[in-house]
Amino acid sequence: MNNVLDLLTLELGGRVYGASLAHDKGLSRSTERVELDPAGMVFLQDVYDTSQILRLLDGATLDDVVQAYTADLASLSLRKREIVGVFGEICRSQFRVQDSSPSALDDTLTNLKLTVFEDQFCLRIQLTADRCASTDLSIWIKKEFEAELVRMSVLVGDMMQRLVHLNLVGLITYAPDDPQICQFYYFTKEAISEIAETKRVLPRSGPDRVIETTRTETRIIRQTRSTHHLVKAGVHRAEDYKEAVPNRIHRFFGSIPPWLMNSLIVVDGTEVLCESVTFVTADVVERRSLSVVRYDPAVVIGPFVLAGWGPEDVKLDRIPTWFTRLRSKIPDTVSEVVGIILTLIFTCLIAYVFIKGVFAIWTQIFG
Repeated sequence: MNNVLDLLTLELGGRVYGASLAHDKGLSRSTERVELDPAGMVFLQDVYDTSQILRLLDGATLDDVVQAYTADLASLSLRKREIVGVFGEICRSQFRVQDSSPSALDDTLTNLKLTVFEDQFCLRIQLTADRCASTDLSIWIKKEFEAELVRMSVLVGDMMQRLVHLNLVGLITYAPDDPQICQFYYFTKEAISEIAETKRVLPRSGPDRVIETTRTETRIIRQTRSTHHLVKAGVHRAEDYKEAVPNRIHRFFGSIPPWLMNSLIVVDGTEVLCESVTFVTADVVERRSLSVVRYDPAVVIGPFVLAGWGPEDVKLDRIPTWFTRLRSKIPDTVSEVVGIILTLIFTCLIAYVFIKGVFAIWTQIFG
């Protein structure tokens, strides 16, 4: 096989993922199915390309095999941590106001059952003493490693399937005869705190009058599924995207490892219809259908829509266009420092102008 895509396609064929495009059924699991290629191959392509095991020559020595095995084991261990982190960032990017409800995010990650994924995402090659003594060790271990990559790609694909079923990730579909016409949906969340205060006078037990105040805080999560219909759709590499984005998308881009960032795209175009359904737990609280003509983007990998935003998101939590362009040219840590320095300089200039104006007025009045 020339690459892992050929291997996985031959081994697995098409994959089936759930979709939730019927708004009348709310956020319930839908029965609509979409035929897709395995999603997990995107997460492991470069592991395949850089594998030391797959570079072994037939008849390689035991030392060479053990060294290659150790290197690939470390590579997959790092990749597992990165993939788990990506799944967490997908969930975090849904919250329109970041850090608004850590407990709600924890609940989402618990439902995702990442610990089960972590336990299963590991090499299961049994390098026994008898196997190490065999003459075809390098041939055997290469076949075993390819099979393990296939298995782990299935695990990642199943996790993406789970994200769809849990209403954490959306899907995008294109018109059969025109790829510039598409429809996609994604999810956003808002953590809302409602505080109720009650007071009552306690029965007197002496001369003092005692008033008891009770404050009750109720935290609820509003989840919205937004479906967008686009024409004149275009595709851009996410790392080259220069338009203004909300802060949550800026953070999401900054958290994605370079090997995956290369596969992320932004699909945008002219939106002609926007549909949304908002829920609190399982109850529909708002339905809206809006005919519009406006710019509309979403972050996509393969058929999956990881995140999206609209004009209201940019106004709520805006990252300026000039800062986005600056961020693309320098590391995130440096860009944060630059942003702080520019903010301080701007604040000092305003203070200087204000003080100078007050001093000038004081001088004119009192000489």
